[in-house]
Amino acid sequence: MYDYAVIGKGLIGSAAARYLSQSGSTLMIGPDEPANLENHRGIFASHYDQGRITREIASDKVWAELAKRSLDRYGELERSSQISFHKPVGCVYIADQEGIAPYKQVAQERSVNHQFFDNAKDLQGQFPFFGSFDTFSALSESAPAGYINPRDLIKAQLHGAKSQGAEIIAETVLDLEVLKSKIKIHTGNDTTFEAKRVLLATGAYANAFNLLEKKLELRVKSETVCYAKVSEDEAKRLQAMPSLILDTAISYLNDFYLLPPILYPDGHYYVKLGANTAADSTLTTSRDMADWMRKGKSNMFIDNFKDVLKQLIPDLSAESFHTGRCLVSYTKHGKPYIDTVLPKQLYVATGGNGASAKSSDAIGHLAANLVEKNTWQDSLEPTLFALPS
Repeated sequence: MYDYAVIGKGLIGSAAARYLSQSGSTLMIGPDEPANLENHRGIFASHYDQGRITREIASDKVWAELAKRSLDRYGELERSSQISFHKPVGCVYIADQEGIAPYKQVAQERSVNHQFFDNAKDLQGQFPFFGSFDTFSALSESAPAGYINPRDLIKAQLHGAKSQGAEIIAETVLDLEVLKSKIKIHTGNDTTFEAKRVLLATGAYANAFNLLEKKLELRVKSETVCYAKVSEDEAKRLQAMPSLILDTAISYLNDFYLLPPILYPDGHYYVKLGANTAADSTLTTSRDMADWMRKGKSNMFIDNFKDVLKQLIPDLSAESFHTGRCLVSYTKHGKPYIDTVLPKQLYVATGGNGASAKSSDAIGHLAANLVEKNTWQDSLEPTLFALPS
């Protein structure tokens, strides 16, 4: 019998497990990353990557606060785990005047270290490898903005949880049996665990299987990314490149995010560009999600991604291109769900809205406090994260 069980071994779940393991016996349960996506027959997650943008500035002050809390803890977590996952290379935002206004307002209100460019072409003085967007404005956020390695961040969180006594199990939970004083957790391996309190941090799979009696109002969307393979010399040439967000539409794509060259497990460097596409779809079942992650037609827009990369980095020397696929879950109110399902027994922390990786430590911390104390104790209002009534 555990005091706490966290189901979902992603960015939010691993953070919550680390915090909960400070106050009681904790089970962290969720499958490992599959060795081969195309042949995998289990569930998927979107942290299977080496780069996610991290920044404090956002168009929403609540997301900015969650990001700042997480950024403030990165250093301690890296030191305690001896795992480096944070690269403070800065972040640039490019948008028209209307689009950049909320970012500028949040930056000023929170006194974030930044530089504003009324004309984005002036960025080239600081970052000469970027293309000219002279009909847009820009904002450059200094370190500690940059990017994180989500795989290594999870490793650091799990290292902390394990060092505090947490048990980590690589299985998939299919069913919860809520009893009077405990919850039985049944896995796909016909294993049963018991815990007094359970937190569901199951990402896009929150409504899958038999985990909740009432389904969450959660929309899961397909997401496409493009990887441009570059040489080590090209990676060195672009080593001063910050992460970038471009708020516009180009060639059937929109809402772009760009990461500098990052070394991947295959030994190669890649520049990554993500965007919404005209073919993005809502994935309503676990089979829909699995089909997209295994064999989705992400190459449909590869030429469009190449065109945008040429505009963003005109002299980029790429050896090859390929696409990847992700899952993005959206909540009804645009913030993560962090709430009680059954008092003193069952809780949820899910719904990243495409912005939770950078803020996952703070989201996990809020969820862990709620599970431990069975009441909300934070300066942020609980209604911001509440499940729809």
